[in-house]
Amino acid sequence: MAHRAARRAGLHLRRATVDATGATGLATATVTAIAAAREARHGLDGRRAT
Repeated sequence: MAHRAARRAGLHLRRATVDATGATGLATATVTAIAAAREARHGLDGRRAT
């Protein structure tokens, strides 16, 4: 019984870790997309000159 509970807790922990990793990946992708959009708007030359 205790073993089953420990196994279940481990599964929940793993699922929470995957969720956190997914959220981090999504945030990184969003930041990358925003940076790409900003670059496209201002142009690469303007950014290099700064």
